[in-house]
Amino acid sequence: EMCSLNKPFAEFNNADEFERAVYIQGVRPSVKKHWPALLSETIKKCWSNRPGKRPSMQSVESILREVKKSISGGEGGGRKRRPPYSRATRRLSINMGHGYILG
Repeated sequence: EMCSLNKPFAEFNNADEFERAVYIQGVRPSVKKHWPALLSETIKKCWSNRPGKRPSMQSVESILREVKKSISGGEGGGRKRRPPYSRATRRLSINMGHGYILG
C-alpha cells in the first residue's frame, strides 16, 4: 500500500472472499517491475507461508532505510544530484519519505 498507493485486496467484497483468496489460494498484491529489487525481494519474503522465513521487523526497517537512501541519492553534505530513476520510482521515493515508518 505504501509503495503502490493502492489499497491491497480492494477487489474483495467480504471477509470470506478475502480469506479464500489470501489464506487458501495464496493470492498476493502485485510487485511492480520498477520497484527496487531489494524492496521487491523483502516484500515477497514477508509473505512467506513459513513464519520462520519472514524477516524480522528490525530487518525490514533497516532494508527500507537502505532502499530510501538508494532512491533519494544517499545522505551527506553538498548538493544532491537527482538519481536517474523513472518517474514512478521517484514517486515511490516521495511516498517513502513522509516519515510514517522510516522516521
